[in-house]
Amino acid sequence: MLFEFINLLKINKINQVKDLAELPLATVERILKDAGAKRVSKKAVILFAEWMEKTIKDLAQEAGKLAEHSGRRTITEEDVLLAKKRLGL
Repeated sequence: MLFEFINLLKINKINQVKDLAELPLATVERILKDAGAKRVSKKAVILFAEWMEKTIKDLAQEAGKLAEHSGRRTITEEDVLLAKKRLGL
């Protein structure tokens, strides 16, 4: 998916890229501005959104593995914290 995003960005197909994002781009832009950015380009918002989605999915997958290893189907706070530590987040 990242390569698809980058290819669409290279040919300036911003509207198609927006359709691929799972996180609302306006929310990502607001987070970036809340972090101190005065202005943020659409391409930067899209790249941040893609990175955030991948990071969230990786964290969820790792936490799920930890829950399963413990014989549970429910991810707990402890699973998330340990997954963050394992992934270096």
